Amino acid sequence: MSILLIFVLSLLLSNFYSNLALAEIFNNVLPVDNQQNISDQNANFEKLNAEVVKTCKTFLNKQIKFKNGQNILWSNAIKADKDNIDKDYKQFLVNKNNMQNNYKTYKKLIAYSNQYNEVSEGLKGSIKDLFEKYYLADFPVKTFSEYLIYLKTNIPEANKYLILCNDAAWNAKIYIKYADEIKSYSANYEKLKQKNHPDPKIYRYSIEDLLVYKYTAFNKEHFYQLYNDYGAYMILKVIQTVPNGVLVEKPYVDTFGEPKTIFIRTNKQFADGEVIKQQINLVYTGYYSYNSLLGVRKVWAFKEVNPVTQKYYFLK
Repeated sequence: MSILLIFVLSLLLSNFYSNLALAEIFNNVLPVDNQQNISDQNANFEKLNAEVVKTCKTFLNKQIKFKNGQNILWSNAIKADKDNIDKDYKQFLVNKNNMQNNYKTYKKLIAYSNQYNEVSEGLKGSIKDLFEKYYLADFPVKTFSEYLIYLKTNIPEANKYLILCNDAAWNAKIYIKYADEIKSYSANYEKLKQKNHPDPKIYRYSIEDLLVYKYTAFNKEHFYQLYNDYGAYMILKVIQTVPNGVLVEKPYVDTFGEPKTIFIRTNKQFADGEVIKQQINLVYTGYYSYNSLLGVRKVWAFKEVNPVTQKYYFLK
């Protein structure tokens, strides 16, 4: 091969590789528009991160807790609440049958759980709203879940708020668990109590109606009243005061039969012949015997009581 031919081939190969290198350089240089897009994306992403931190801080400032006029760190506030709740829960475990205290603790647990859920969901919701507002297709993260991981690993201040979200949500679950336990135990306890000690049954009509019937059956589980549905007091007359009470009867004959004498055990003082015109609640106790001119007499016996219905906190 001639020297001239070799020279020509070398020259051609040199030009080929030079052009190839230039082409690679030009390929790696993005158009101005693309460079601007990347710049805008980075700026938007940085703005998103800054807005997340700012929004979380503002959100918490609206719910900040105070003690003795001083701001408390949220971590300290959460711990203080937890100590308070743990104390109440331990008290429940020691004395489970105090329904009033159980109800108070239950209501507190529900309130605390709701508050902590609001904090957790509010913070995470605010972050998600911002992510959707600023999101661009070429962000370094594609989904909200990925963005939360990014914040956790790259933005310390934002991660602090994410930790608070998790702590608040966890405590809310614990508080609702305690509340469910207290409610379940207390409701079962009150159901059993209601079954074994039912509220008194108040006889609808006045005891006067029963005193004139020829056949009368009193029930020891009922309360009887000396007034009717219209609020007018029934007329019973004291025929004799006896130890621990009085003997009374209706002072006139009813068309249903002769009036009957009864004994009322009461601490109230009445004069012989006095007409009783006041509200008195009675419970039937059986029979009472006393001496009369005609010999020993046995009459129905009642005692005055103040009927108190049970108060149930967990039964509706």
